[in-house]
Amino acid sequence: MAKAESQQLDYKQQWQDSHLATLCAFANTEGGTIHLGKDDQGQPVRLENPKKLLEMLPGKIIQKLDIYPRLDIHDESSNPYIAIMVEASPLPVALNGKYYRRVGSTNQELKGQTLAQFLVARSGNRWDDQAEPRARVADLDRETLKRFQRLASERLPSIQGEPLKTDKDILALLGKLELTVGKTLKRAAIVLFGKNPQALYDAAYLKIGLFATDTELLSDDHIKGNVFQQVDQALDVLRLKYLVPKIYYEGIVRKEKAEYPETALREAIINALIHRDYAGDILQISVYDDKMILWNQGTLPDALSVEDLQRKHPSRPRNRLLSDIFYKAGYIESWGRGTLAILQDCERAGLPTPQFREAFGGFEVTFFKDGLTEEKLAKLPLNERQRKAIHYIKERSRITNKNYQQLNQCSRNTASNDLKELIELGLVIQAGRRGAGSYYVLS
Repeated sequence: MAKAESQQLDYKQQWQDSHLATLCAFANTEGGTIHLGKDDQGQPVRLENPKKLLEMLPGKIIQKLDIYPRLDIHDESSNPYIAIMVEASPLPVALNGKYYRRVGSTNQELKGQTLAQFLVARSGNRWDDQAEPRARVADLDRETLKRFQRLASERLPSIQGEPLKTDKDILALLGKLELTVGKTLKRAAIVLFGKNPQALYDAAYLKIGLFATDTELLSDDHIKGNVFQQVDQALDVLRLKYLVPKIYYEGIVRKEKAEYPETALREAIINALIHRDYAGDILQISVYDDKMILWNQGTLPDALSVEDLQRKHPSRPRNRLLSDIFYKAGYIESWGRGTLAILQDCERAGLPTPQFREAFGGFEVTFFKDGLTEEKLAKLPLNERQRKAIHYIKERSRITNKNYQQLNQCSRNTASNDLKELIELGLVIQAGRRGAGSYYVLS
């Protein structure tokens, strides 16, 4: 059975010069192969003049695309086909002044901001690595620099005790961090340590909005400053204004449970800030009654898929310098484990699995507050005791058999039977040690 068309494979029945766009897209993505002489299902068809094509096509491809293909003829049936292979090009490849990328089994022409990002990436010059001649040392916030020195004491002990009294002192520190070109600051230095990075890069901030519906905005806040300040301020504003913790009591002790794990939110916000496209739009956090969405400009690197984020994967930062400084400050690891930490934190909190996806020219993370809504619970064959237990677990993350008995004023046997039914319905699972150490959490 023939393979389906994919990111690196395409079938063409006869040669047309329009197929050069496919080879261009392959070269600008991961490389790929055209099987010339096959139908859309990958079955051989009669190919006209295969020997002439073998002589003509290499010159045409080199002339039009300035890349060198490999052509092989295959005689697997009475209808031979030609395999035209091109490798991924380290330089941008254009066809008649247009650039194409391979997305799934289709070719997409790059335009506007997407084209600009592609050309910058292929040139080897990242946005954050560029010199910023408009910036001065006076534009930097010394308190943030001193804070970084303290945070980086473990991973970068060589910068401890460095004085920051003069411009020369600061330039020396930034030089060690690769944040200068001579005496000129790089863009990364302004975004990381600037007093007001938005004076130079007007979209270098994030906004938080509270939504009743997709079209009804109830309130919003704009979080500015450098990225270290944005992380702290965003978490503070979310905690104090947008996310209301659940209050419960254990005996006379008052306790709070956050709607979402703060460690997961922190990780998601940091990832968005250091991986976003700073030449693009503003980072946005949309808070709803049942979910929260973080969106930042910039799609995943070519070598990473959304599925890769749910397993261990290499770190491929869009902004190498921003990522490096946050690593040295202890905010992130360098192993691509941030998304795994988000998934694990939400699982431990008994929340539904967050959703990662590419959307609207950027990347989106959606946190879900509750998979067991009142509407869903009403449709399930639960008695009142079981409903109360589900609410108890949602508030406190777990319940024991003893908790169940106390909550519902029932016997141990009744509690055990009710909990067994909840397991059979797929609503809870038993965890911990068997016997007195066991407890139940949402599945």
